[in-house]
Amino acid sequence: MSIIKTKVFLGNRDHYTELLKSIADMAQPEKWSYGRYKHSEPYKILQNYFEHTFDRLYEENKLIYSTDGVYMCMNTGLLTSYNQEIYAIFIKNNRSKGLPWFFQRVCKDTDSFFQNNFTQKPLLADYFYDVKELIYDKNLEIIYNVNHIVDDNYERFANVGYVDKQLIIALLSYSKDVLIAKLTRNFKLALPFYYHNTNTNERKIQLLVPLYFPGGACAFSIRIG
Repeated sequence: MSIIKTKVFLGNRDHYTELLKSIADMAQPEKWSYGRYKHSEPYKILQNYFEHTFDRLYEENKLIYSTDGVYMCMNTGLLTSYNQEIYAIFIKNNRSKGLPWFFQRVCKDTDSFFQNNFTQKPLLADYFYDVKELIYDKNLEIIYNVNHIVDDNYERFANVGYVDKQLIIALLSYSKDVLIAKLTRNFKLALPFYYHNTNTNERKIQLLVPLYFPGGACAFSIRIG
């Protein structure tokens, strides 16, 4: 389970949505929802980003507290249109029951509320410590689970006319060879992302690269590292 959900009461759905909306309205324009969630969960991307960022800051011990211990603050990593830092504020739960903190509000680093309650600014989350982790090494072996790609995504292939699994596997093998040829010439095709396996608690930077099916009918991503 996410750390934030064991430490912070985020409020009911409407309240949490309003707080996410306040972040979205304050931040520089971004796409904050997936198409399928556009109406039911208009801030789905922002919610995932916010919760994972909190978890990482907690792991790094970068959450800060007000001088009286009543408030806790995190740096969301987002900026306003005027490049001001956006912070999330949590208030301590003094009751004997419930989670230790409540998600109360968001504010800018220039707001009087923040300046009156905190003596330092919260730091940004870090996800890597060696820049080499972000660059594709052509000596690495690319391993991809072809059975997973075919079996778990068979409907996507069938919808565009590919129904023979042996043919699909052969075309995927060709796509992999093309990908390797491109990667060895342009390492920028591999995009780094932070991977956290909640089952094993493994944390590391992995590289994500596109695997295009011939004809452009389907596209997948495979991981390196």
